[in-house]
Formats: sequence, C-alpha cells, structure tokens
Amino acid sequence: MTAADQGRQVLIVDDAPAVAASLALVLSKEGFGIKVAHSAEDAITLIADWKPDVAFVDIMLPGSNGIEFSNVLKGMYPQCEISLMSGHPATVDLMENERQQGRELSVLPKPFEPDRFIAIARGMKSTGKEEQPRPD
Repeated sequence: MTAADQGRQVLIVDDAPAVAASLALVLSKEGFGIKVAHSAEDAITLIADWKPDVAFVDIMLPGSNGIEFSNVLKGMYPQCEISLMSGHPATVDLMENERQQGRELSVLPKPFEPDRFIAIARGMKSTGKEEQPRPD
C-alpha cells in the first residue's frame, strides 16, 4: 500500500455480489476507499454525490449495461479512469457497436490476477490493447 492509494476512491459495479465483494476486499486491504453498486442505476445514485477516481465496471449488468454507465460516468467525471470487465463473449457485439461510434474501449477479461487489478486501481496503465473476453 502506498500513501497515494489511501486517497484514491474506487467504484466497483458488478451484478454478482460475490465478485463485487471479492474485488472490494482486495482493494480495501490495499488502502483504497471503496464503494460498490450492483447495477448501473445504483451506481448513478452513488456518483451523484461522490466522485470516484477509478471505476471497475462489469459490461453485462441488469438494466443499463456497463458501457452505457461508463458514458454517464465519463460525462460527470471526465478524469475518472474506467476499466470495463467481462467474462462473457457476448460483449464483443457491444464493443463493436462502440467502435463504430468512434469510441475505443478496453476490457479487462474475467478472471484476472489481483496484482493487475491493483495496478490499474493505482493508475498504472494496462497494456493499452483491447482484450476480448475469454470464451467459457
């Protein structure tokens, strides 16, 4: 844990409570401030009066998907670093739609190593290359 980690606020948006809790546990042990939402709508309520520095957002959410939420989040907080996450091959179509609209997004494929997750939360860039979700 670094002193800088203690000031960074991290939003985790995942509809799987066990996944969200695991991610929150990993980052809280590293000293990050954490808030968790299980839907885009719940996350929008959270960010109305709280500014995350980093957000980990599952693409496949009930209601609005993670890409739609990330657009809202970027509109409210342009400096927020957003990492989309997915373990579903179906996200390829959503990503292609965004690409056609001129928005390049990268996806952190689930499952991923905790060290990589922590590095992203600290603001270290990943490979910069879009990664496709792993087919199950």
